[in-house]
Amino acid sequence: MELYLLRHTPVENPKNLCYGQWDMPLKVGYEDQLKDLKNHFSTLQGFITYTSESGRTKELAWALGIKDTYQDHRLNELNFGHWEGKPWNEIPEKELQKWMINYYYHPVPGGESYKELENRVIAFLKELVEKNRDTMDPVLLISHAGPIRCILSYFLTINPYKIMNWKIPEGQFWRVNLNENLKACIYPISLFQPWFNSPNGKKSRFKPS
Repeated sequence: MELYLLRHTPVENPKNLCYGQWDMPLKVGYEDQLKDLKNHFSTLQGFITYTSESGRTKELAWALGIKDTYQDHRLNELNFGHWEGKPWNEIPEKELQKWMINYYYHPVPGGESYKELENRVIAFLKELVEKNRDTMDPVLLISHAGPIRCILSYFLTINPYKIMNWKIPEGQFWRVNLNENLKACIYPISLFQPWFNSPNGKKSRFKPS
């Protein structure tokens, strides 16, 4: 099974707002970034596409010429609760520090913990893999940094407290090749060089840059 993970392109955010499930428009000029993406995706025939419920992922799918998509709320970004739509510099420092110390288990006020995000994303992933494990059709997920981190760390059994150090660039995408035992080999699509390998289900020696 081939699984492709794509983070949406940059958004318009001149006021440096906190946004997770808060809908933000894609940045003007993002069409230029789509040229390379379209070149890659033009080689994929009959792939199945899922997006989050966010307008920015659905807009990107449409701009890529993908008309038939499935939306799933489990691919939504972390719910930042009471912080959604607020400038980061207006979020109380004590609240922010309390969350950062133990973000895996501690939810954002009125929102989610990373563990809750992980639970829903991995539930979706397991369901998806079971449904498509015997098919040759590639699957494309257009989502956000949080869900993509969850999927990569799940396949690679990486400590969740190291996840926030991973850079998930906007507009970057990855190819995940799953063998019959559901062991993953993961590539950054632009290089087609192995980024992570987990043929034995062991931890990678990858060090985030």
